[in-house]
Amino acid sequence: MKEREFAACPVVVEGKPIGILSQQDFLESGAVRPQFEARKGMFKNPATIFTIMKTPAMWLKSSDTVEEAVGLMLERDIGRVPIINDKGLLVGLVDREDILKALIS
Repeated sequence: MKEREFAACPVVVEGKPIGILSQQDFLESGAVRPQFEARKGMFKNPATIFTIMKTPAMWLKSSDTVEEAVGLMLERDIGRVPIINDKGLLVGLVDREDILKALIS
């Protein structure tokens, strides 16, 4: 995520989204710390994605509208939504920036 400058990533099992892992999840879990923070309280065992991701994943279908995406994001107070196809497989991720671009174009 740091290398690609992603704020979050969907977590998938067999192509289907089961959760979202965000930068905030890492910080809240204590799995990573800002460089200025002390090493106290660090996990004795490395954290796993499964233990810190947010579940269940909320998603929309690729046929849903921008308005439906806005509604879900506001209702759930989330910044991004996985997009699935008719088979339930992940095909993309829509975030706040994508929504803004769609609304102003």
